Amino acid sequence: MQYIIGKIAWLMQKCLNTTAAESMNAAANIFVGISEAPLVIMPLIPRMTTSELHAVLVGGFSTMSGSILATFIFFGVPANHLIAASVMAAPGALGFAKLLLPETHHSKTTWETVENVPRPEQHNVIDAILTGAGNALKVCGYLIANLIAFISVLHFADATISWLFGLIHHPEINFQSLLGLVFYPFSVVIGIPFRDCLLSSKLIGIKISLNEFIAYQELGKIRKLRNELILNNTFPLYLNGTLKLPSDTPMLWEDCSTIILTYALCGFSNFGAMGIALAIMGVMAPTRKRTLTKVAPRALIAGCMVSLMTASIAGLLYDPYHETVQILNSNSTLL
Repeated sequence: MQYIIGKIAWLMQKCLNTTAAESMNAAANIFVGISEAPLVIMPLIPRMTTSELHAVLVGGFSTMSGSILATFIFFGVPANHLIAASVMAAPGALGFAKLLLPETHHSKTTWETVENVPRPEQHNVIDAILTGAGNALKVCGYLIANLIAFISVLHFADATISWLFGLIHHPEINFQSLLGLVFYPFSVVIGIPFRDCLLSSKLIGIKISLNEFIAYQELGKIRKLRNELILNNTFPLYLNGTLKLPSDTPMLWEDCSTIILTYALCGFSNFGAMGIALAIMGVMAPTRKRTLTKVAPRALIAGCMVSLMTASIAGLLYDPYHETVQILNSNSTLL
């Protein structure tokens, strides 16, 4: 894995003119998560510039670790699109990171420093286990505290908004619903048909306010129901309005909507992940906490934009006939 990550990072640095450390982190994010990728460059983080730290955060927010993909595949999300989305997001993260916060300082990280990162000295296996456990305990404690704080604030905002709209007899409106309205124009821009834009923007709002697990779980339920309707030949009747779905049953009517959303929901760009990233990076570089907290909201916005950009590219290259054939073939195989 180290060899593959190094080669991918070298290619991205040559193509995008980024620094060695941020390229290495972006390449590692393809394989591991937001909390593991910075370990590759951990000794270099205190010396990184503000733009490099921003790029590290954006890389974590916009990509998806390989270990998480199996869970989303279990939800019914196509594996080929998930892998493509995560790989596409790595160079996209570096591009958006530099658009929002360009490099204005000389980087102190080169390939020589990355390749010669000093390893911690342990005398034997027992010493290594004790050192690793002690370091992990510090990270986990800070991580749990940050998550409790961020999730508590989000739940408070959600409950407050729901209570305020309950005064006018609309308690179903909450923080996710408002985020859905904010992202409605983005759903239109990335190529989702108008009849699916409202539900799509709500799923994007769920991903940002809660997490991508819940969003992909909802998308998986919609895909499962949609495939069942296609298999029993009743989907055209629901599509033209002859049959009506229950009012509480969401549905994406166009083929391209589910595929574009698969890319739009890919990534850890949510408020909880921001707490995780700040906790991990804060432990690795305590002297850079102020800088990290300053650039974190901007990095979260950049992570969302990367996911929307890859979704728009997927919408341009989408082949509806090929996708329909895949659905029919998979259903016939299961039968």
